[in-house]
Amino acid sequence: MCSASVTRKEMLQHETRKEMLQHKTRKEILEHETRKEMLQHETRKEMLQHETRKEMLEHETRIEMLEHETRIEMLEHETRKEMLQHETRKEMLHGVWGKKNASRDVETRVELEKRKRNVT
Repeated sequence: MCSASVTRKEMLQHETRKEMLQHKTRKEILEHETRKEMLQHETRKEMLQHETRKEMLEHETRIEMLEHETRIEMLEHETRKEMLQHETRKEMLHGVWGKKNASRDVETRVELEKRKRNVT
């Protein structure tokens, strides 16, 4: 009987150890799962942050491109304006010189007419 009670006692101790190991295993599995979920959460969080930074950079790039395009358009506008001013000055100068040349031609014709009269 003694050996039967020892055997029962050993079996109970064995069962207790087995249950404790199972409990410990379940606890470790849960901890592992928790760490895994936390890592997945961190990974998703980092991916979202990366996407956010990427979108912000794309937004900044679009703004810079628009600013660049605006500067180009302003320079083109200034260039056209300067070209028009140059053309206007050129036309004005041409008009002044044309008038001077025309008045010289009139003076020359008048002088020629006078000389012809004096000669005859």
